[in-house]
Amino acid sequence: MDFLKSTKDCFYKKGHVSIVSSTYKHAQYLQNKLRKEDLFECFIHRVTPFMALHQPIKEKDSYVFTVLYIDEPIAMFGVADIDNDLDINAGTIWMLGSEMLSKYQFSFCKISKEIIDWLMINYDMLENIVPAKNKKTIDWLKFLGFKVENTPINVNNYDCFHFVRCHSL
Repeated sequence: MDFLKSTKDCFYKKGHVSIVSSTYKHAQYLQNKLRKEDLFECFIHRVTPFMALHQPIKEKDSYVFTVLYIDEPIAMFGVADIDNDLDINAGTIWMLGSEMLSKYQFSFCKISKEIIDWLMINYDMLENIVPAKNKKTIDWLKFLGFKVENTPINVNNYDCFHFVRCHSL
């Protein structure tokens, strides 16, 4: 897969699974279909699914993509720039999906490593937090090359782990 040679709106297509630029229609569709663990993450961050999916599309310096199965949105993900004083390109990476994502987990898992590698071209560091109880997500993040901290941090009274991937890792 080569994102840099892709068309404007479709970045990847294999069989019935494609990755496209996100639209408000994708966010509108997906906001009522999120997995329980994604609803929990929204709760921890004190945002509604509507806000979590629509706001990133508005951001001018962000990447926001939708995973489609045929024409149905099954996940949205992206990266938002982080302002910092370290003179590095840093971003917050995120993903929210529906239960349909687990049906096509193998296909998405294979391509997600390439997606992260492509995003790392533009960033020195990608990071975020994950609820400590989301073991499946933590294993996936490790597979993608992220370092997941061992010591939990408290976010709105819930244990979470910070995860990060840098060029040097």
